[in-house]
Amino acid sequence: MVTSSDLENRIYEYLYRAVARQESRPGIHVTDLVYDCLRRGYYRIKYGHGFYDLKTLLRFFIGRAVHSFPIMGKHEVPVELDGVRGSVDDFDPERGILLEKKHTAYTKLPITPYPWHVRQIEFYKIMLENAGYKVNECYAVYIDVVTPRVKVIPVIPRDSEVIYDDFTTRRELLEYHLEEGYPPPRVITSMCELCTFSVPCFNPTFEEVLKNIKIDLGKRVSKARTITIKEILYKDQEITAVAKSQEDPDKEYAVYISPQEFMCSCMDQKMRRTVCKHILAVLMEAVSKGYLTYEEVGEYLKNWKRAMEHDEI
Repeated sequence: MVTSSDLENRIYEYLYRAVARQESRPGIHVTDLVYDCLRRGYYRIKYGHGFYDLKTLLRFFIGRAVHSFPIMGKHEVPVELDGVRGSVDDFDPERGILLEKKHTAYTKLPITPYPWHVRQIEFYKIMLENAGYKVNECYAVYIDVVTPRVKVIPVIPRDSEVIYDDFTTRRELLEYHLEEGYPPPRVITSMCELCTFSVPCFNPTFEEVLKNIKIDLGKRVSKARTITIKEILYKDQEITAVAKSQEDPDKEYAVYISPQEFMCSCMDQKMRRTVCKHILAVLMEAVSKGYLTYEEVGEYLKNWKRAMEHDEI
């Protein structure tokens, strides 16, 4: 027998599933280019959506309702320029008025529009102009969905050529990093506290770190994941460890790592003067134990790379 409590819980489940459902938008969108830190766009494209808690998703659920309400002649106008897509909230083609809505909750409405919102409006402006429209006026409309309050703030865009140069530079940089497979340089701003990609941003994968510092270790990274670390000691940025291979469990290799030097008793490291799989395995173990981050490992590797290049000169 289904009780009223069961039915109520089922409704909650339906609601939360609907709220938590995130639609993946393939390709680069305008909102991927507007923030000072392009990593946000990189990770959005890589993962499909941010890592939100349910409370934040409920706010977005309300915000989508705000955005879905049409104000002007054209609503949710699809635009595209150089492979970048977007959707203008509201546009009056007869008077050339561009309007972008932003919802807030229990926050102080801004006196001036936020810089990333200005850039978004500017990019929409040149995309509309590229589609043959004339844009005479631009506005950011901030809507507090709780109080409720509304504030309309005029936006004075830069010259269209300057906007396009900014648009192109940011698009090309993001495209390059997406093709290379590692994130753009991190830009620390107040938005970091709100970014839903803080975990992958501040804890990039080993492969991303290696690509960022342009070190190709071939299959050694994947092989390193099969190595067992028998002992490991970390002190004053130096690591000593004993590594064992699953292929030959009777053999043990002594590993020493410092910010300037890598040493292993295996033949690969001695003969080829490279970073062997045992060293990589120890570095991974140091990260898993919290001794280092992968970005700190990247600094170790960069120092080693410089030392090798210096010796070859």
